[in-house]
Amino acid sequence: LSMAGALLVGLAGLAALAVGAEAFMAGPPGSLSSLLLSSPSSSSFSTRSNLPCSRIRSCRRMGPVAQLWPIGPWAPKDQNMDKGYHESRIKYHEERLKYHEERLRYHRSMVAKKEKNSGIEAAITKEALLAGRKIRLLFVDLSNTCRSPAAEQTMNTLLKKEGLSSYFEVSSCSTGSGTNNWYRAEVASNIEVETSDPRMVSHASRRGLNLAGRQSKVMTREDLQRSDLVIIMDNANRVEVQAAASHWGLRGSVDDKVKRLTEYCRSGTMTTDIPDPYYGGRGMQPSGQVFEKVLDLIEDGCKG
Repeated sequence: LSMAGALLVGLAGLAALAVGAEAFMAGPPGSLSSLLLSSPSSSSFSTRSNLPCSRIRSCRRMGPVAQLWPIGPWAPKDQNMDKGYHESRIKYHEERLKYHEERLRYHRSMVAKKEKNSGIEAAITKEALLAGRKIRLLFVDLSNTCRSPAAEQTMNTLLKKEGLSSYFEVSSCSTGSGTNNWYRAEVASNIEVETSDPRMVSHASRRGLNLAGRQSKVMTREDLQRSDLVIIMDNANRVEVQAAASHWGLRGSVDDKVKRLTEYCRSGTMTTDIPDPYYGGRGMQPSGQVFEKVLDLIEDGCKG
């Protein structure tokens, strides 16, 4: 109670001080307060006389509390002085708005892709289960010596870890290693079989993937027809797969099941293709970094 009484006495004293200050500032002509407010040229009060007239008039309009504490949200501001600040803030927020609009478009596109992919995956799973067979995944790239065999091994490793190996059949193949008309039987039979790139073998082994001694395989009509999902590494692979499908009379039945591996990435990468690391990096970038980046993207896509 004593503390409350002391607080009330303090508040009463503060109010009295404020009222007294207001009476002082509104004093009669000739008083000290009148001289302070109406004599900007007086040499006796040079500090006060330096205030602009607009500021003096503002002081007359201010209440007693604002006069005692002129710094705060209640204090009048010179709009011309604030203009530059507000313009800079407008520019900043406009830039941030552009950034967030761009991110909004990106995330909407990713949601649309995920929904589309989920629909395909659900249909594939239902069809396989009703037929009492495994879900068939086919990874495809140019030569079947770097990216697609690494993706095959990565997917099998993840499926085994999750106890899902018995539900999936995973394989990989090439689109002829750049050979024209590779999908024709007479051409495909002459394409040289290659082993996995030793650099990819080395980098993949650090992640528990064994590609040593694996031989490349060219896609066949049966591979494309029986696969539930054909997962490509880049758009060039899509062009080759579509050309083969047209030659084999399968074009209408495979377009929807051909998907980029990056469509399943969950890390938010803006990359649409998984680059071919065969020729190493660009510029001064060591090729080893490219192989690691490729393996990161493959793992991200397989997890998705």
